[in-house]
Amino acid sequence: MAHNTASANLQYVLEERSEKVRKPRSTVLFRRGEKASGMFVVLSGKVSLDLGVDSVSVVLMVQVR
Repeated sequence: MAHNTASANLQYVLEERSEKVRKPRSTVLFRRGEKASGMFVVLSGKVSLDLGVDSVSVVLMVQVR
């Protein structure tokens, strides 16, 4: 699997304009249909995105180190 790294400029801008927060395991960051409150950049941990429709779930899981 390829690892992508943001440019130094993008990293700088994100760090300057962002607020770093820690969230406990199993925290829901957003739900389908909610108005967007911003964006999330995950620096470390595991992320699960459930794309479920009706009774069928498609789950994408990513681990960031």
